[in-house]
Amino acid sequence: MITMILNGSSKRTLDIFADFVPLEFEHFLTDDSAVLVGAVEAGDEGLEACGITILANDDGILSIKWMWVDPDKKFQGFGSKMLDTCFDIASENNLEFIHAEVPLADDEEDENNGTIEEFFYEYGFRPTEISTKNGIRVNVLTADVLSYAEMDNSFYNEYLAKTKIEKGYDKFPNRFTAIGVEYFSGV
Repeated sequence: MITMILNGSSKRTLDIFADFVPLEFEHFLTDDSAVLVGAVEAGDEGLEACGITILANDDGILSIKWMWVDPDKKFQGFGSKMLDTCFDIASENNLEFIHAEVPLADDEEDENNGTIEEFFYEYGFRPTEISTKNGIRVNVLTADVLSYAEMDNSFYNEYLAKTKIEKGYDKFPNRFTAIGVEYFSGV
């Protein structure tokens, strides 16, 4: 799985991803100020489009206008990979914040929207306002780009610490099992 910037791609490539964009966001496909991020997977028949994210710079804030992941590919990391790319783009352009707009359910709890919000919350997004866009009520979520970079670094440091502990268990399995030590200093 990889992400790619679709700006400047061939019309044929862009048309494949355009099929997944609702009519109200299609104008971004030809807008030079928008950034299009595509998620693809290499398959037997070549590259397969698995997701698209449309980004725009709204007064110095990177705004996720549309994010879609193929329903057959959900929970396989495509959305996460595209969101990582969004943070990279914001960081490279010295932007401090990223906004995402998640539609609110009208009357009853919409299970899918709850899942979408939870996805963004994992990346440090927090609700900032509820507004109406094109007649649809949305929860505007905001993430701090610098906080994400620090969060990403702490995840990496946690991974390294876990790896060191696992190596310790591999080297001294009898000692660790016999005395029940959770962490062995110096490993």
